[in-house]
Amino acid sequence: MHSHLGLDFQQRDVAYFLRDARFAINPRGDTPERRSIYEALHQGTPVIFTSPVAPPLRLPDWSGLAIETWTELQADESAQKAVLTFQVREALGNFESWMQGFEEAREPLIWGTSAFRKQLSRVLMDVFPPQKEEFLS
Repeated sequence: MHSHLGLDFQQRDVAYFLRDARFAINPRGDTPERRSIYEALHQGTPVIFTSPVAPPLRLPDWSGLAIETWTELQADESAQKAVLTFQVREALGNFESWMQGFEEAREPLIWGTSAFRKQLSRVLMDVFPPQKEEFLS
C-alpha cells in the first residue's frame, strides 16, 4: 500500500492497526467512497464519516456500521466539533453494546455469510428483475 505522500505501508500493519482501533475516520476527500472504508469494516472497525457516502449493496443507510456526522454539520466549526465529540463519546460510552450492533449490521457485507447472499440476491433481483414468461415466448 502507498499513501498519497509516497509512504509505503505493509497490508498486515494496516490490518493490525485497524483491528486495535475503536473507529476509523473517513474524512472528506477527492472521492466520497474509499477503499479504506471497506478495509476498516472488514477488520471489524466502525467508521466515522465527515461527508456523505452512499451505503454499499443498496443498504438503506449506515445504521450500526458508522457514525454519520455530516448530517449535522454546521457552519460554526466549534458546533461541528461538539456534535462529533458527542456522537463519538456516546458510542464509546456504550461501546460493548454498540459493537454488538455493529457485528450484526456488518453481516451483509461479509463475503460468504447468509446475510451477504440474501442482500446480494436482493440487489440482483432489483437490477435484473425476473422477466414475465409472455415476453420470453
